[in-house]
Amino acid sequence: MNPFARRLGAGFGLLGIGLLTGAFFSYRNIRQWLSDTDKATGRVIGLDKRQSVDRFNDRDSYSTAYYPVVQFSGPSGQSITFRSSVGSSSPDYQIGESVSVLYDRQNPDSARVDAFMSIWLVPLVLGVLGIVFMIAGLSLSFFNSVTYVYTNGAWHRHTP
Repeated sequence: MNPFARRLGAGFGLLGIGLLTGAFFSYRNIRQWLSDTDKATGRVIGLDKRQSVDRFNDRDSYSTAYYPVVQFSGPSGQSITFRSSVGSSSPDYQIGESVSVLYDRQNPDSARVDAFMSIWLVPLVLGVLGIVFMIAGLSLSFFNSVTYVYTNGAWHRHTP
């Protein structure tokens, strides 16, 4: 077997384990946060437009993301305003639209829009990447050790 492929596979496998561990802890933290939250109805009062420039091969690529700015009434009636941490290339919300908000009773300023991507994006991305790297690592480490050789009109298993 190619020793480089084995080392690369081990590296991918370790990276996959690290990403899956991060996904697990992120999932656990979100579940804990959700158990301490209350729900409120908020209103989108603005859209925070953020532009970024990516440079690739001496070319600039411009992208725009829209983040909803939401206002809701906290547990003691105070008005709380926050900007969602998840944006999109086209506005997902309209100004004046009502949205469901989740907020921590002890820290209402840590509110989030009650939407799947707003809550589960980080563990989802870490989990998917972790699985991909684990599969790549296992493939490079183990399935690369056996080769098949075509001789005399048939495929034969050959272990170097």
